[in-house]
Amino acid sequence: PPTRSRAPRPKLLSSLLGAALARMEGKVAVEEILRRIPDYGVDHDAKVRFHSSNVTGWRSLPVTFTPGPREGSPRSQEG
Repeated sequence: PPTRSRAPRPKLLSSLLGAALARMEGKVAVEEILRRIPDYGVDHDAKVRFHSSNVTGWRSLPVTFTPGPREGSPRSQEG
């Protein structure tokens, strides 16, 4: 039987790369937030979950922290 070569499908490849990039960006964002706001707290009584057929996460996730300039933030370098 003849062999069939499969050319990469651009839409599928783009979706896979986009999803991986989004995960990496999310990871970096969370790491930076935790570095800058180490004293955060989550209001567990007020958090609300979100569910759909393909996404699950938080509709509301209230946090508390001590306000003020943070290391690495643009405002901490003013003056």
